[in-house]
Amino acid sequence: MFSLALVIVASAVGLRAGFARWAPRWGRALVLHVAVTTALTLALQCVGWLLGTAALCGLAGTWLAVLAFVHVGHKVATANWGTPLYRALVVYTLRNLGESAATFPRQAAYAAAGLAAAFAAGALVGWADVRADLLVPSRLGFWPTLLASGGLALALAVVVRLRGLAGQGWDPLVSLVCGHSSVDLAMPPYDPSLTEALPPGGPREPARRATVVLFVVDSLRARNLPFYGYGRPTAPFLTSWVEQQGAQVVPVAVSPCLSSEHGIWTVLSSRGYRHHAINSLNLHDVLHAAGYKVRFFLSGSHRGWRGLEKLYGRGHEQFLEGLPDTGLLAEVAKLPPKDPAFGDFLHVHLMSVHSSGRLHAKFEHWRPWQNRVNLLEHDRFDAQTVERVVNHYDNTVLQADAYIRQICERLGEKGYLRDAVLIVTADHAEALGERPGYYLGHAWSLFQESIHVPIVVCDTTQALPEAALLADLTDVAPTIAHLLGIEPPRSWQGQSVFREPFRRDVYAEYTTYAGGLPGGRRRAMEAVLSRLPGGLYKMIWHQEEGLETFRSAFGLAADPREMRPITDPAILAELAARRDAFLQLPVCEAGKVRLADFPSRRSATVAGGPK
Repeated sequence: MFSLALVIVASAVGLRAGFARWAPRWGRALVLHVAVTTALTLALQCVGWLLGTAALCGLAGTWLAVLAFVHVGHKVATANWGTPLYRALVVYTLRNLGESAATFPRQAAYAAAGLAAAFAAGALVGWADVRADLLVPSRLGFWPTLLASGGLALALAVVVRLRGLAGQGWDPLVSLVCGHSSVDLAMPPYDPSLTEALPPGGPREPARRATVVLFVVDSLRARNLPFYGYGRPTAPFLTSWVEQQGAQVVPVAVSPCLSSEHGIWTVLSSRGYRHHAINSLNLHDVLHAAGYKVRFFLSGSHRGWRGLEKLYGRGHEQFLEGLPDTGLLAEVAKLPPKDPAFGDFLHVHLMSVHSSGRLHAKFEHWRPWQNRVNLLEHDRFDAQTVERVVNHYDNTVLQADAYIRQICERLGEKGYLRDAVLIVTADHAEALGERPGYYLGHAWSLFQESIHVPIVVCDTTQALPEAALLADLTDVAPTIAHLLGIEPPRSWQGQSVFREPFRRDVYAEYTTYAGGLPGGRRRAMEAVLSRLPGGLYKMIWHQEEGLETFRSAFGLAADPREMRPITDPAILAELAARRDAFLQLPVCEAGKVRLADFPSRRSATVAGGPK
């Protein structure tokens, strides 16, 4: 039967593509998968025969549509990202189906149309199959053969088209889930208090028109970099910046939030998590008004992801997204030679270190390794699993470092780095097994493994002064403005890491997505880091459903891993007072959940660990 043959071929090709670089015994898995798929197909056909011809056509259509979406999508995702990402995306979509449809109405319509088309095509093939079996069991008739051939040709064209798009860095699964040009319910609100605008003609002429290259490495944590004390040589190129080119490193730089959209928004708007607004005056807006050509080279999907299209805006010369990191190299190589009449701002977002990034074989330095994307958060894994996960993470850091080096080499060849300011940072950090209950990922707690990010600043024309001890991502944009001689907007909350007096405190907060905890609960978190006479101290608060479930303080100088809570009442009182000072700042709230929204302060605190 034609549909059965098509199912077997599609299953074999799809699974072979997915398992080629993933399972050492893919042949056994291939045989098992084809056998299971064949059995399910035969079962569906038997059920369809019992229910009638129409039911058989419908079941065959649905089954073929599911196989096409799974296997073609899996092949493209595997080729583009290097992991079975479709599984995580499908689970994410199913868990958030209602929110996804409301958030991405256009994408939902496209998906529905695609499924309808796939169902219709599958039903047509099923009808041809039924006709062939009923009328000419010994051979296919003319019209069924023509229809089947047309269906195969159409499927082949779709696969070829998808393959070509994948070569350009387009991932249909990521694009389907993340969307483009959509309205997101979770985007920051409009803040009527932000009345500041750029003066006519833009800001005053900057003191220098240096190239600005801002690297944001998704999920990169400072703890796994050599110049932050890590024992492995995970970043030889960035280390050469520090040791040979006088780059400055902020010892304790913090992401004030735990998700990519908020981290990126904080970097570009210089405003904290609770103060994000779609009408904020952003770094690229200021530089564009000052005569800079603004270009975005972004790995992963950005526009349409929780309101980021409002952040990026339209004031740029070039905007590329959905690229794998290798695609960024190719696009940077296409840049024209440096035009000395203009400044250039390049924002480069790398996904190598993210769990969905692809690790290439030449960077498999530490083995054995395992990508954490296939593991479940909050599970307790043995030491061997932790070692494999850390090995994979370190390999991806090594890969990201190599890509940064290659991008800089290409920019140097075109004259962009003769006078340049380069900054490397991250949107958030990543937990890799430091403590039970917050095992993997970046959205579960505010311990240092999740918020301690690098801020590395290099100037190709001058030696930089020593950077501040303490900073957060709101300080990135003011640092760039300071080095260019541009007065930062009044709405920016950060300050240059080279301008004294250095800040004494940083504040972080985050609320998990709806349904992020068992039972649909949400966790609201706060943390404050403060320079006190005895050193650098930190306090963390957690709340769930108005109940305080965790409060603990740590001395980061003596206990950087935050394993030994302190009980000094004077220090605890001072940290609480500084946290309260942050809470007094005006907040632009519009449907966001914040810790301040919980009216109850009842305590169920377990010192040293969450309950």
